[in-house]
Amino acid sequence: MVRCEGLTSRPPGVRTLPAPPPLLVTVPATVHNATALRRTFRRWAEALVDDDTADDLTLVVYEALANAAEHAFTTQQEPGSMWLHASIADDEVLITITDNGTWRTPDTLPGHRGRGLPLIHQLTTHAHLQLDPQGTTVRLRHQLPPQRAD
Repeated sequence: MVRCEGLTSRPPGVRTLPAPPPLLVTVPATVHNATALRRTFRRWAEALVDDDTADDLTLVVYEALANAAEHAFTTQQEPGSMWLHASIADDEVLITITDNGTWRTPDTLPGHRGRGLPLIHQLTTHAHLQLDPQGTTVRLRHQLPPQRAD
């Protein structure tokens, strides 16, 4: 048997069955862990959607995780925690990224920074940012295409 990584026979937008179990991971909020969670989420998403959609969702998840790792704990010597939760409900991918750090308002100066939140809004069906004293929560929803029986 020959296995070719990265090749798929799924038509664009079509998910396979069965859906993976929910993904719930808690890690220290570091860029290294954000990168590792990006790979973990990508593997989880591959069971649901075509490669392009999995790439888009992985990008928005990484943006939120990297923002938490890079910005939420700048006033602390040690990183806090960040949580990634992903699940399926009512033909939507539900993703929550939470940290227990402090929100930092994005810079308004033009430059190469500050594109994460607009990108997140553009690539998901719905994005909501919740700020409170306990940390920041990013809630994302992405509508799945209709399921096809092959």
